[in-house]
Amino acid sequence: MTVDQIPLDYPLPLAREIRVLIADDHELIRSAVKQALRAADDIRVVGEAADGEGVLKALEDRQVDVVLLDVRMPRMDGFTCLDQLHARSPDLSVLMLSVDDNRDTAIEALRRGACGYVLKSIRPADLASAVRQAASGTVFMGGSGLSDAFAPKPEDDLDVTPRELEILRLVADGKCNQDIARELHVTVKTVKYHLTNIFAKLGVSNRTEAASFALKRGL
Repeated sequence: MTVDQIPLDYPLPLAREIRVLIADDHELIRSAVKQALRAADDIRVVGEAADGEGVLKALEDRQVDVVLLDVRMPRMDGFTCLDQLHARSPDLSVLMLSVDDNRDTAIEALRRGACGYVLKSIRPADLASAVRQAASGTVFMGGSGLSDAFAPKPEDDLDVTPRELEILRLVADGKCNQDIARELHVTVKTVKYHLTNIFAKLGVSNRTEAASFALKRGL
């Protein structure tokens, strides 16, 4: 399932609205993102920033659940900002936005702790779903262009470790990241890191595809 197929009513285990901060050096993009999220009753944009330094400053005086973070920005780029965000607020969900459909760039974003990586070509109607997934801790990649980059790999190319296989089986059982972390006695960040590697090795772009892959192959 690609992000184009993710339902807009994606289940979110939160009883309150999702507070979003938008970071992009182009005002036009920020306006478009706000417009795309405006129709979602459970999402509220609480701030904007034109660069990484602006993001850090904005977080000093407001509560934010999800940061929509552009990869390329002046003064402080998205990856540098992502590193600092997780050093300061490891539980903050960060969704990277980019025009770059390069597989390695997307993988690097998840390795650094992002909850997701979506292209700016994502359909406006699907952006709210992406934000909900980020808020719920789901790791995924999506947007027109990434599907080809994450085409399924031949089964004999797989090289999952025993720990990755364990996590993959739990994903196939429908367990969320928090449940997996508790069961394996690791942090949610560690689970996300392993999922990043699993996605890359299986050639899938989200946990639904990973679960389907595991079930089809009897893993």
